[in-house]
Amino acid sequence: MAGVDHPTLILVTMKLEGTQHIAASREKVYAYFTDANFVSQCAPGVEKLEELEPGKKFRIVVGVGFGAIKASFNTDVEFVEKRLNEYARIKATGKAPGSGANVSADLTLSATSASTTDLHWVADVSINGAIALVANRLMGSVAQKLSGEFFACAQGKIESAE
Repeated sequence: MAGVDHPTLILVTMKLEGTQHIAASREKVYAYFTDANFVSQCAPGVEKLEELEPGKKFRIVVGVGFGAIKASFNTDVEFVEKRLNEYARIKATGKAPGSGANVSADLTLSATSASTTDLHWVADVSINGAIALVANRLMGSVAQKLSGEFFACAQGKIESAE
């Protein structure tokens, strides 16, 4: 039909970023954030984790809701670059029925003292398909909320382990 977009052609992109001040050494913060099992404990909606290549590749099933719209994404995640105790780059590709997601995230750590670390993160997210068509107005606020929950959980777990 002329003038009607096919749902798979709809694309929503977002850039998210923030800085967390964590009361732990840079080495400990890096160790936690590059551990898929730890990350999955705090990532909202993670239903299943399968480590494919320890420390490098894993697969997760994650449920995400945008208002009344819910989707379960099968997602392949890979650390594509790591610099010990300084930096990690993650790429993720997820698929749900009629929808897809791509995420690229950078984590940069800087020590503010021997026992505190600033974790600066930037994520580029793109979602396409039916979920993007129906939930595009909610995605930015939901993504901000979920990333806030994730980093607050991770910070709490890391600091309580200190």
